[in-house]
Amino acid sequence: MVRIEAPIGSRRLRATLEESIETPDDIGGVTRSFQPRLVLWAMLIPLAAAERDEAQQQAERITHRLVIRWRGDVTGAMRFVANGRRFDVRGQYDPDGMRRSLVCLVEEVRP
Repeated sequence: MVRIEAPIGSRRLRATLEESIETPDDIGGVTRSFQPRLVLWAMLIPLAAAERDEAQQQAERITHRLVIRWRGDVTGAMRFVANGRRFDVRGQYDPDGMRRSLVCLVEEVRP
C-alpha cells in the first residue's frame, strides 16, 4: 500500500501548477492555453499504465498521484508541469480531511 500522508521531505519534485486560459476565436470556438500560476514541491506516485484505441491508433494512458501541500484552489481545468512532463488534473481530494495534503489524480499527457 502506498502511503499518501508523506513527510514534507519526500516531496522532491519541483512542479509548476498551470491554469487554463480560454480565448475566443473568430469562428465561435475557443483556444485553450495555459499560464503558470505557481511553483511548488510535490511527490509523484505512479499508479497505472494502459493502452487504448484512440482515433485508430494505440494511445498510452499513464496515471499518477501527485501529492502537494493542501490548497483549495486546484481544479480539473489545471495541469502540472515537471521536468518537461505534463500532467492533467483529473480529480483531487484531502486524504484525511485535515487540510494538510492534497492528493491530485493526474494523467500524463504525451506530446
